[in-house]
Amino acid sequence: FLSLTAGAALQAASPKKPNIVVILADDFGFGSLNCYGADRKLIRTPHLDRMAAEGRKLTSHYAAPVCSPSRAALMTGSYPKRSLPIPHVLFPNAAVGLHPDEHTVADVLRSSGYATAAIGKWHLSGPRPDLAEHPARLGFDHFAGGLLGSVENYYYHRRIVDGQDRGWSTHYATSQQVDDARDWIAGRGTAKPWFLWLALNAPHDPYHKPPNALISPASQALDPA
Repeated sequence: FLSLTAGAALQAASPKKPNIVVILADDFGFGSLNCYGADRKLIRTPHLDRMAAEGRKLTSHYAAPVCSPSRAALMTGSYPKRSLPIPHVLFPNAAVGLHPDEHTVADVLRSSGYATAAIGKWHLSGPRPDLAEHPARLGFDHFAGGLLGSVENYYYHRRIVDGQDRGWSTHYATSQQVDDARDWIAGRGTAKPWFLWLALNAPHDPYHKPPNALISPASQALDPA
């Protein structure tokens, strides 16, 4: 897939150290956005279009077309094949993963005094015994979400928080991840700046419809054909 990323400086703790949010949508091609030419009769993306209009829209970029290499490149700033030399994605029994000795954006920011958190889909881990501790080894103070490549069901998915298995959540996965992000941000004071890596599973399969309350009337009126 082509990943969509968005960075925002929010309520800076100091002029030199703004808070930073990176949002990564999974299996979201840029052609599905109106600001990149998607047909408004088929899909509407007003909020992301506004972000593009008020921020910076990239029109020439490089991405790996699958999950793990794409997020490894964004996490490290290296070409996908250098940071994660695999021909596809990381499967649950993978013998490799993003090496803990890699320098990630979280490592760099934490060394500069930032609090760091990764929320949502991880999909960078290697051997199974290494799964739970992997985000912490790569620079994140806090992790909440799933360690593997996809959720089993958007309404019934396993949730890991700081290496501890919290069992199965019945909260719609995207809402759970956004709520986890909000809770973490709400717990930050002003003593130090923070960095949030919010990697949503959506719109990666399985394709489970969000609750009706999350679907705008305009989107409900779109012709599915």
